[in-house]
Amino acid sequence: MKVIHNIKRCFSSMNYMKKLFFSYFLIICLILVIFSSASSYYSSKSETKQALYTAKNMLLQTTEFLGYKVTSIKNIINVISADETIQTLIASSDEFNRESQNNWIILSTTAKSIMYNANTSKDIHNIRLFALDGSISFENSKEFGQLTEEEKERWYERSSEKENISSLWLPASFFSSSDKLGAITYVKKIPDSKNLNQYLGTLTATINNSAFKDVIAQAATTLGTSVLLYNSYGETIMYHGKEDFFTPADVEALHLQAASDTDSELQQIKFNGKNHFIGIQPISGCDWTLAILTPSSDILRATRRYQQQTIILVILLIVLLIPVLYRTSKQLSSRIYVLKEYISRAVSSNFEIEPLCNGTDEIGVLTDSFNDMVRQISGLLKEQYKLGYEIKDLEFQVLQSQINPHFLYNTLDMIYWLGIDNEAPDVAEAAKELGRFYMLSLGHGETIVSLKNELDHVAAYVNVQNMRFEDHFKLTIDVPEELYDYKIIKIILQPLVENAILHGIREKSSESGEITIRAGLEDGVITISIEDDGIGIPEEKLGTLLTRGEKNSGYGVWNIHERIQLSYGTQYGLRYTSRPYIGTTVFITFPALL
Repeated sequence: MKVIHNIKRCFSSMNYMKKLFFSYFLIICLILVIFSSASSYYSSKSETKQALYTAKNMLLQTTEFLGYKVTSIKNIINVISADETIQTLIASSDEFNRESQNNWIILSTTAKSIMYNANTSKDIHNIRLFALDGSISFENSKEFGQLTEEEKERWYERSSEKENISSLWLPASFFSSSDKLGAITYVKKIPDSKNLNQYLGTLTATINNSAFKDVIAQAATTLGTSVLLYNSYGETIMYHGKEDFFTPADVEALHLQAASDTDSELQQIKFNGKNHFIGIQPISGCDWTLAILTPSSDILRATRRYQQQTIILVILLIVLLIPVLYRTSKQLSSRIYVLKEYISRAVSSNFEIEPLCNGTDEIGVLTDSFNDMVRQISGLLKEQYKLGYEIKDLEFQVLQSQINPHFLYNTLDMIYWLGIDNEAPDVAEAAKELGRFYMLSLGHGETIVSLKNELDHVAAYVNVQNMRFEDHFKLTIDVPEELYDYKIIKIILQPLVENAILHGIREKSSESGEITIRAGLEDGVITISIEDDGIGIPEEKLGTLLTRGEKNSGYGVWNIHERIQLSYGTQYGLRYTSRPYIGTTVFITFPALL
């Protein structure tokens, strides 16, 4: 897990081009590895199947050809053994006289000629005739022979041990005279033509080494293949392959396996600790069995070569792909770097920069979105600058307005005391209320005052107006005391009440009316309503009250709405409702702050 975490951390710290390069590189390498592995697997499977099929066919062809060779040799020997001259010669008496000698010479010469003609076959090296009795049994030559004591004990006894066996194929070691002349000997019992149950002698044919050796050598489809030809006694007839690769015990084991396996398919076995494929097939016409043993490594050698070639090809492809992937990654990431540089220049230039064109794909869409954002930020910065300028202008106006109330407040205070000294209470009271009005307007120089201060300011203003217009205006303040300490921007309520008097109540024929101020707190927002029973506001003018620059909107209304939104946000401000000749209500909303 720690290694994976380190890899992820290393990958995340790479730049975009390297991420692209390594991502493409890993994906392509993974595809190549999967493809080469699958190709090697199926190639190995196909090559193995083809190699086993070839070995199987070679085994079958070899056994068929060996069967053909065996049958051909047997036919030649059968023809010789059935020849009348051979039958007469082998049945001749062992009595020695001139007549029998002449007959012997004639018969033996004819027999030798017959056997010599048979010897012209390239497969047969030598043919000899052995008689049990008669004069031939005393001759020991190339064509006629006597049985030695050893031969009587070995091959002759084997040929005689079963009455139903008329012929045998024996290894060369059974004949002392054939060890150097041939590898295999075919033994054929010669029956008495007068009594087929009786045998007069034996005809032997020594087979040339090349007759079978070249054939079984062709069965070796690989250099490591061993080919074994053995008989039903577990004796090796002929062998091709590594010297002494099989022991007699191995031969017996193969013989037992062949005896229990009649299928010609090659099977996989363990031999000497290694995997091998073995195929066993009997030879028709004799008691021989042909076995081939091929190492699995030989079967898979071609597959390994293909795998090595595939690996080399994959490595070459990867090496060739590296510069291509690098160039592709660099080209794809270059637009990202262009956008990055553009962002840096946009920030450093305070977002005063020409739009960037960067295509129509996802990166192009991202660039267009950033261009839009730059335009919006630039507009907001300009708007912020403009608003800042206006705020400074408003602050200047407020400062200027504060100078006049100070002067007026001091002057009114002087008038108040003059009225007291001159016994003019009405003048003194008017000066006192007006002075109180301007004192509350000052608010100790603060821009944020308590709601109680604003309500007192409105009350002082209405008192002054009632002195002027003979109590034509009734002010009702219905505000819970628990809201008195909440903060509000200074001089918010008084201009609205002034508008209600001047543009609402004073426009009535009676020029008198009532103003009601209410307030409530809900979800952290304070809402104040100022309701009058004036003539109302026409619908076409109602929509322009809060529009900046409209000449009919009134300085106080727009200014108040703008000040609230600049201080608290655009979700706060003023909202008007009005019904003609019934009255107008203005709602002021701002956050509840202490």
